[in-house]
Amino acid sequence: MKILQLATHLACCEATVRSLWHRFAERGLAAVPPQPTGFSPDLARRQRIEAVPDRLPGRPRAWTMTTLSEALAAEADIHLKPRSVRHRQDPQLAAAARTTLAGLKRRAGTGS
Repeated sequence: MKILQLATHLACCEATVRSLWHRFAERGLAAVPPQPTGFSPDLARRQRIEAVPDRLPGRPRAWTMTTLSEALAAEADIHLKPRSVRHRQDPQLAAAARTTLAGLKRRAGTGS
């Protein structure tokens, strides 16, 4: 398993996994902390953030980091800097969009 896969699975950053990996190689299980370090995720806040775009009438088809951070501030009193907003795609919607785009390209004759 790769470092990125482990980090994603453990919900932590790659640097943390890489550091633990090296400590484990040096000291074995004694290097592994008994519990995860750091703060627990604030799931209630995450749900509030994820609900905002769906509540807005006439919302844009695509959000920029700036428009989403502004909407979060106005609708949920959650203040994030635009660079703090991460993009997370719905895999099914992304696959459907790729299929639609491929069909449009075929019809247009571009093929690429």
